[in-house]
Amino acid sequence: MSFAGEVIYIYLYDLGGRLDLVAVRKQLRVISGDFRRERKMPKYLSLKPEPLEYEFEGAQINRNNVSVHVRIDIRMYSVGALSVVFRIPFRGELPDLLSFFPQDSLEVIHSGKRMNLKSLSQELAERLRNQLQDCLSSAYEREESPEEYVVYCISNLEKGRSAAEFLHQNQKILTAVLREIREVERVSDSECESALRYVVSYSSDYLAAVDWASSFIIQTSPDYEDYVLTMELANLQLLQLRAFDKLVDRLLDKAYSDTRFLSNPPLFSLLSSRKLSATIVDIAEMRMEMTDTVDKMMNITKFFGDYVLARLYEHLSTRLHLREWQATVTRKLDMLEDLYQMASDRVSGIRMLMLEAFIVLLFLFEVCMTILQLLR
Repeated sequence: MSFAGEVIYIYLYDLGGRLDLVAVRKQLRVISGDFRRERKMPKYLSLKPEPLEYEFEGAQINRNNVSVHVRIDIRMYSVGALSVVFRIPFRGELPDLLSFFPQDSLEVIHSGKRMNLKSLSQELAERLRNQLQDCLSSAYEREESPEEYVVYCISNLEKGRSAAEFLHQNQKILTAVLREIREVERVSDSECESALRYVVSYSSDYLAAVDWASSFIIQTSPDYEDYVLTMELANLQLLQLRAFDKLVDRLLDKAYSDTRFLSNPPLFSLLSSRKLSATIVDIAEMRMEMTDTVDKMMNITKFFGDYVLARLYEHLSTRLHLREWQATVTRKLDMLEDLYQMASDRVSGIRMLMLEAFIVLLFLFEVCMTILQLLR
């Protein structure tokens, strides 16, 4: 049987700071990112603030000696990231999907230039980064490596045919596509079980199978935008957590250095606590900024009242190890808090020591003055 659908390649880039979407609206020709367009979208799926979408001309790709239009969607998020999404329609047998990876081997023609998908996504992202520099705040050293994800969508499953049955009958070829294994006959049963372990289905003719680098959506209609968006947002969180993890590591190195300074400060610092106080303020600001950013980023996905999207996000969270990444970042932020407390205690101790020394000096001065008066 010939199947129809599309292959969606998602590339997410870190911008290195928070993005002011109001300023972006003034600078670029953008549209609201409500994702409702020609397909009906549920009202419960909303993002606050709504991301913005930038219109780029599409590209062309040659498939079986036929030129196919590639749609390009670019979205900008207030947490400081943008996504470059390529949507390539396909029609053929399931084994034909094996030709859609690796992404670096897929060449497209955009603006008269031929390049692979990743190179094109990097060029488009860099172009927008340069235009958005004035719209960024709370800047930090950005994560250079993008987060990549692929969604294979089959949208013409026969009516009345069970998606679960379809998955079972084609589990080896679907596993080969998800795990990018070209020799389908080499796929083992245990590999199938691992790749197809996390499945979401709300009806007999709909199914989504989630893996760590790609997913399958199988249903009778093309109304799957909310599922693709959920996958994009989960990968957005992973990108930001990776960026924050590296940032917190650098902040910890600086905090350790400052704390070592406080443990054995030079004499001039004992006489003036301005340097010590500045160090404490720096550490405290580091932790507050990172905690606030992590909270905003993790709250970007709130699917109230929809069981299917909640389950899909839970599976994505497990596959992408989002909880482990968040726990790691939180633990390091707690370490920053501990260092802040140590620095604060150290400065308090130094100030008390200085006060006691000053009192002793006053006492000695009084004693000396008294002895001088008696000697007269």
